[in-house]
Amino acid sequence: MNFTKAALAALPLPESRETYRDTKTPGLQLRVTPNGAKAFSVYRRTRGGSPERVTLGNFPDVTVEQARRRAAEINSLIESGGNPAQAKRTRKLERTFDDLFDEYMERHSKPSKRTWKSDVDTHRLYLAKPLGNKKLCAIDRATLSRIHSAISKAGYFATANRTLALVSSVFGWGVSSGLCETNPAQGIRHNAEKSRDRVSSRRSQMSRTRLCATSFCCRY
Repeated sequence: MNFTKAALAALPLPESRETYRDTKTPGLQLRVTPNGAKAFSVYRRTRGGSPERVTLGNFPDVTVEQARRRAAEINSLIESGGNPAQAKRTRKLERTFDDLFDEYMERHSKPSKRTWKSDVDTHRLYLAKPLGNKKLCAIDRATLSRIHSAISKAGYFATANRTLALVSSVFGWGVSSGLCETNPAQGIRHNAEKSRDRVSSRRSQMSRTRLCATSFCCRY
């Protein structure tokens, strides 16, 4: 079928996973699951090798135009003898948290969140130092629990929760975009917050953030 935004949005829910192929771009596919998830991928045979699948990301987060551009780049790499699937697997192993966060900001947070500047501040104050240069494969639940605990012990329970929520959002987006395999923030227990604490946190967020960051950075 000819991939268009309207056509893909109108696809029915299948009983089992269904695959559609774009008529304009060789190898470009859209796989639809019974729960409604729609993921772009390129499925091509590499030169002298077996067929490989490269996931491009979920529709509509990735537009038809973006998917076609990325598919064209992958096709070009295959024609020149490269293996984009293997290259992507290698990049996943080498990608750091800062790499993933930068892509999250440019492709998701800035385009869709009015509060994206708060994400930048949270990353700078609480995540850049302990996580920034870590490979994604080295970040586990225990690592994130220690960060959450350190902020909480400084007395800023709401800030600790917001920081953990951002990490979970970054990894969750990374999984849906095919940039990482798992979300290590899942399953970590958040602090209980009183309604008064949440109101106070919103009213004095900047001042509390500076004080909390000072205390937190001393631990790292």
